[in-house]
Amino acid sequence: MSNQASAIDQEPRPEKRLKGLFTPRITFVLAVAILSSASLYMVQPFLVVYFHEAVGFSTDAAGLLAALPFLAAFLFGIPGGYVADRLGPVRVFSMAMVVYAISIGLVAFTHTFLWAVILMLASGLAIPVTTSSLSAILNYSAKPEHRGTLQNYLYWSGNLGVVLGLLVSSQFLAAGHSNRPLIWMAAIRLGLGVLAFGVLAGAFAGKSQAEESPPEKPRPSMAAAFKLAFTDKALLFVASTFLLMAVAEAQWSATVPLYFAGHFLRGTTLYGPLLAVQAVIVVLCQPLAVKLFAKRKPAPIFAMGIILLGVGLAFGGFLGTLWAWIIGTVLYAVGEVIASTKFNNLLGELPTPGNSALYFATISSGQYLAFLLGIALGVVVYRTFSPPALFGSMIGIALIAAYLFYRATISQKSRTAQE
Repeated sequence: MSNQASAIDQEPRPEKRLKGLFTPRITFVLAVAILSSASLYMVQPFLVVYFHEAVGFSTDAAGLLAALPFLAAFLFGIPGGYVADRLGPVRVFSMAMVVYAISIGLVAFTHTFLWAVILMLASGLAIPVTTSSLSAILNYSAKPEHRGTLQNYLYWSGNLGVVLGLLVSSQFLAAGHSNRPLIWMAAIRLGLGVLAFGVLAGAFAGKSQAEESPPEKPRPSMAAAFKLAFTDKALLFVASTFLLMAVAEAQWSATVPLYFAGHFLRGTTLYGPLLAVQAVIVVLCQPLAVKLFAKRKPAPIFAMGIILLGVGLAFGGFLGTLWAWIIGTVLYAVGEVIASTKFNNLLGELPTPGNSALYFATISSGQYLAFLLGIALGVVVYRTFSPPALFGSMIGIALIAAYLFYRATISQKSRTAQE
């Protein structure tokens, strides 16, 4: 599956390859991804703690509120991708960022459960089109042979934003105990939405699909888009893989911060830098991993990474000491780097012409469902059973994800051969 990466590795002058990759438009998109991710991680990992500690809701209610945006995102994911492909990813991205900013900005001043439910659901409507549109903009801005590599750089940019958001929020904005991170997130996303439209709208004016599809080719109906999404085996296997990966990732936004808040003195202050360390490892190691594993078969490399990821969460959850969580975080981060390298390569190659946003939205729908289950049910399992039971189950989830990714690579090869 690493045909793109292999071709890149064979180029004699990598500095020219990088110069060709990072056009002004692509550089701007990656910068937007950094700031968007930073604003998200100023808030998302601390939402359960914020609703419980600062607003006063019960633990279960706080977990439900933090999970609700992903319910809306899951339900609106595929339609949102279809709309982005039809109206244009830049326009839809900008509108979604504004909706997200207004919703979260109002949450910062809401202390009524019903209003919090409504606003969190409203923010969730914007989630699928912001993420899928940004990935689609990047794909439409790149040559086909560069797309897998650029999805890795998009992933890298997101993790750089994670570091910035976590450190600023936990160290300077009293994350989990103050509404200031929510206000800052709203302001940043509002500005990004307006800026992205001003900078990128001209480049995509009149083109919802860039130069990928002939202008005379009509757009498929919504029903045809759903049929495409649910009949492409490679797409379904990738989305299912992403779902299981995200179940593990969701614990870092729900049960892990609850664990730290309940087991360590000044736990949320410790948790922010720990999660930032995880992101720093990803930022530093991702480019190396892309190069190191470029010519390796994707399925074994992904399996090695995802299992290491699951072991990391289980290690911290079983032993429970701060040092165990530090070691477990490092294991998780290294596993994430290894697994995501091959996953992102496949992600960039997967969309069919003219359907990038639809494909990215379908794949992301697996993530949204996982966050819904991982946060809402994860908190219940954490409270009803025990942290070791919850975190230990991540190893089993990792094994299933490894099998599904293997099936995805087989299906993608078969589809490519037929085309």
